[in-house]
Amino acid sequence: MSNDTSVNDTAWDSFSFLDLTRFVIHILNSNKTLDKYFYSLSSMMYKCSFNNMPCSINDFVPFTSFLYGACYTFNAALKNNTNRNILYANEYGGDGKLSIGLYIHSHQYVPLLPSGFGAIALVHDNTQLPNIEAAGIELTPGQRHKLGYKKKTTYLLSSPYTTCTKKISPNIQAMFEYYNNANYGYSEMLCYQLCGQENIGELLISSSLMKSYCSECLQECAIENFIIQTSSLSQPGEWEMEKIKQFVENSTIPLATNWSSTWQDEIRKNYLTINVVRETSVVENSTQSATIGK
Repeated sequence: MSNDTSVNDTAWDSFSFLDLTRFVIHILNSNKTLDKYFYSLSSMMYKCSFNNMPCSINDFVPFTSFLYGACYTFNAALKNNTNRNILYANEYGGDGKLSIGLYIHSHQYVPLLPSGFGAIALVHDNTQLPNIEAAGIELTPGQRHKLGYKKKTTYLLSSPYTTCTKKISPNIQAMFEYYNNANYGYSEMLCYQLCGQENIGELLISSSLMKSYCSECLQECAIENFIIQTSSLSQPGEWEMEKIKQFVENSTIPLATNWSSTWQDEIRKNYLTINVVRETSVVENSTQSATIGK
């Protein structure tokens, strides 16, 4: 990779991005981690609570998105885990509210690479692989965001009534290894993604060929959807600015240029709160049933 990697250098071009891509591929092919090139959760998370009780970075499981880099899942179901219990919505007598305050350090982003600044959030079941590239919700700094959710599950009948499956192929299981011991179930979407990557030369964008080549990619037997309502308010308040300032200054991330005189503007450009709220305890379930024809 070339030396044109300074965050103060805006003379990036297609060759710089090509160098960056080659560098990332080299790191991955060398079986090394990219963690040190991403922000740690501790450097971004100013506060965290679940049902008004404190939570910490230990309640999150990291994974890497090809589009967004380092991502973190709260309350993921883990395999053979005895050190951390799954949190339920009524934990501590609450109603299932997760609140996270984040500072995104946007002045450290690679020049010209991002098309926007903020955070990406996704509400999903804790046994469901997070499809954050396609389903993530974009959240802007300077606001307190509310993500109110309702859950809907559709259960399909197994064979011989449908071709649905729960079987996890070796390719999918290998993919799950990158999700740090998360206990995820079968995903039709992931199956098609992996099959498409394996046969990209023939498949391209043909849906008919996808069905032919990827015949093992069947519908899940349980389809879980989260219906999300989003809203937001301006923040932070002046009374919170000083504490956020202290958090940023104590972080391992270098401060923005002229921080001493522009720190209030920087906080408004970089700080946001995400409140994930369960709107109802009722889960809408739809179940197929077999009938005898006349």
